[in-house]
Amino acid sequence: MAAFRLDTAAAIRKLEGAGVDERQAAAIVDLHAAADADLVTKTDLELTGNGLKADIDGLRTELKADIDGVRTELKADIDGLRTEFKADIDGLRTEFKADMAELRTELKADVENLSQRVDANQLLFNQQLETGFANLGTAIAKVSTEQQRRLNIFLGSIIAVAAVILAGMAVF
Repeated sequence: MAAFRLDTAAAIRKLEGAGVDERQAAAIVDLHAAADADLVTKTDLELTGNGLKADIDGLRTELKADIDGVRTELKADIDGLRTEFKADIDGLRTEFKADMAELRTELKADVENLSQRVDANQLLFNQQLETGFANLGTAIAKVSTEQQRRLNIFLGSIIAVAAVILAGMAVF
């Protein structure tokens, strides 16, 4: 790792010249050489940095590819759901239209049936009313003048009520 090289022989001589015993000088130089072996140089850092940059760039590329893949899958899923949703809406729309058409048909039949029943009841009522008037005419002929006047008032009231009933039935 270290590019720094220690000249151990020169270092020992220098230490001996400073008054350090030869064995102690050799031990100090050995310790210093061992410590220097663990030192990191600028070149070591640059090499490691370049390796890390390459690793990061590789991871960045992989991550971008993974994100693009997930994005593509999500778009496909969303498009599939959109298609299913549109199909469901179209199916419900068709079902709703069919139900509305069926209800219209049933309602028309019910209105026609009711109209026929009202017409039949009105005809029956008119017949009964005519019969009643005919019977009443016969009874009037047999009644005195004062009674006829009272009877005319009564009959007028009945006719007015019948007219209101007929008008009410015509509305329905």
